[in-house]
Amino acid sequence: MRKFPLKLPLVLDGATGTHLFELGLKLGECPESWILKSADNSEAVIALQTEYYKAGSDIVLAPTFGANPFVLKRYSLDKECEEMNKRLTALTVEARERYYKCCGRDKKVYIAGDISPSGRFLLPYGETGFDELVSSFTRQAIALDEAGADLFVIETQVSLSEARAALYAVKSITEKPVFVTVTIDENGATLSGEPSEACLISLSSAGADAFGINCSRGADEMLPYIKRLCETRAEGYPLIAKPNGGLPNASNIKQSETGEDFCCSAANLYTAGAAIVGGCCGTGPEHIALLSKKIKSLKETMTHSDSFKTLASNAGIIYDISKMPLSPEIVCGIDLGDIAAEYDGCVALIRINSENDADELVEALPFLTGPVMFISDSFIALKRAFAVYPGRAALSGGSNITESERERLIAEFSPAVTDGENGI
Repeated sequence: MRKFPLKLPLVLDGATGTHLFELGLKLGECPESWILKSADNSEAVIALQTEYYKAGSDIVLAPTFGANPFVLKRYSLDKECEEMNKRLTALTVEARERYYKCCGRDKKVYIAGDISPSGRFLLPYGETGFDELVSSFTRQAIALDEAGADLFVIETQVSLSEARAALYAVKSITEKPVFVTVTIDENGATLSGEPSEACLISLSSAGADAFGINCSRGADEMLPYIKRLCETRAEGYPLIAKPNGGLPNASNIKQSETGEDFCCSAANLYTAGAAIVGGCCGTGPEHIALLSKKIKSLKETMTHSDSFKTLASNAGIIYDISKMPLSPEIVCGIDLGDIAAEYDGCVALIRINSENDADELVEALPFLTGPVMFISDSFIALKRAFAVYPGRAALSGGSNITESERERLIAEFSPAVTDGENGI
């Protein structure tokens, strides 16, 4: 896990979509296309984002939330993905310049390329392949990078598999920081059923520079889940909290919480241990201004756990593998799931001989509910297996790869590593 590249704490921005509806965006209309449709619409976004910077936001997200090819295809705009992302990011670049002209350059502020879910589910649960999803996110990420994004925020994710695909795509084209946030239900799990703690372990090991929760809950409701993440994270790992501004009113799309109420509740997320805090649906510059001022007077609590030997399985269950036996070696194949099931209560030691074996692994995912360790004589096969496996797996020290290849896998996927085939 690399050293966090930015100075903490960080204040994010507030909502964009809520304000677009107030400005005239219609339900069912493509928000990104609407922003670019007229100079007035674009100017309204620039003005809003300038106000976020003035309110104290260290990072403002470019208005590119739904500008990935899969989402744009719903509006027959997928071929315009690159151009739209560059034009949208240019609006945030302009907002930052206006902030600097008004407030000076003593404080450095940042632009984040914003990436949303595709609306697709990965195999074997859906019809979209890992490579297809990575390719889609890569197109958007390259455009955002070229347009001047300082970092990336992969947000509102509802599936761990898709979040990892988006993260893999971004990290394949840049070394800039990448944040990932999921949205959760009342049980603290994603729409796909993965607990947020398992998402934290998996995504932090895959290279996310910070992880957290956005949308889905108000600050008070989000607090217990942030506390659970604090108890799960590795020492020094930054957490993100971007709650909604209360619950929706029945009469309109705005949220009911005042700036003062939101500030008090959201500040509790910071003191609980989330060092990166902002607002989601229903929040505006007034909420962020109060929150930013409050955070400067508070101190974060840095609780953590030693997660070096902790694995998050494909089923979203967290295991301490230092206390579990290892199964006999299982060769990856069409019967992988059935064989692994025979060793319930063990860490499944799976031999991956080729990239094709890694694709067989995808088909067996519904049956691999326990922790997994990969062993192989092929660096390429191991890299593919770690990429497509949605949990955090372990790397067997018995793998016949070079020390350089081993270090590359550790740097990219942060697996738990064994000293030999049979020792944790």
